[in-house]
Amino acid sequence: MRLAEKYRPRGLADVVGQTCIAKLRRFAKEPFATCWLFQGSAGVGKSATALALAAELGAVDEFSGLNVVCTASMGKDDAERIVKGLWMRPLNGAWTCLILEELERISPQCQVVLKVALASENLPPRCVIVATSNDTSLIDPALLERFGRPLVFNDWQAMAQAGTARVAEIWAKEAGGAPLPWDAERWGWHTDNGAPNGKRVRYSLRAAMDAMQQALLELPEPAEMAGAA
Repeated sequence: MRLAEKYRPRGLADVVGQTCIAKLRRFAKEPFATCWLFQGSAGVGKSATALALAAELGAVDEFSGLNVVCTASMGKDDAERIVKGLWMRPLNGAWTCLILEELERISPQCQVVLKVALASENLPPRCVIVATSNDTSLIDPALLERFGRPLVFNDWQAMAQAGTARVAEIWAKEAGGAPLPWDAERWGWHTDNGAPNGKRVRYSLRAAMDAMQQALLELPEPAEMAGAA
């Protein structure tokens, strides 16, 4: 199993390195029907946080009210069907949570459907919509208004500090006592190759965990490690 999935946050308390999580935790205690927009670069935890929020509300799969949609492949008929589905109650009576991935890639026709359906007066009760986006400049302003002020995932220093600690914790569980590699502090960082010395510009915990998984594959077998000792 991919480590990024194995150790994906199961609740908001598991999300690290983003100050906006405090606001979501307060919301989850007394939720109401609304729309959220998570904005930030790839790999910073937008999708993981959306799933964690849904889990806090009891929506963990399609039977309990969770629907995750890739908007790039969504047609107008799909959008209309998804909107109708918002009114279907989950089997366990939990909240309905619709997650719209990469909202900036949605077609103009679908944007028209959603900007009507997601107006606050048209939202079903016990329904939460979460959209993620890398670039909100490509989204119709009228649709953006449905989400209010975006939650921005861009605290690189806090994310890197928390992510590095999380990676070390997972390595200790997965590596069978092997020391953390010397280059682990580089995992997850994206650099600007045009800048002097390759300036670090952003950090991705997902990328760090993918790098760690590759490093785990390079470890010697336990018998080899014992022989070396």
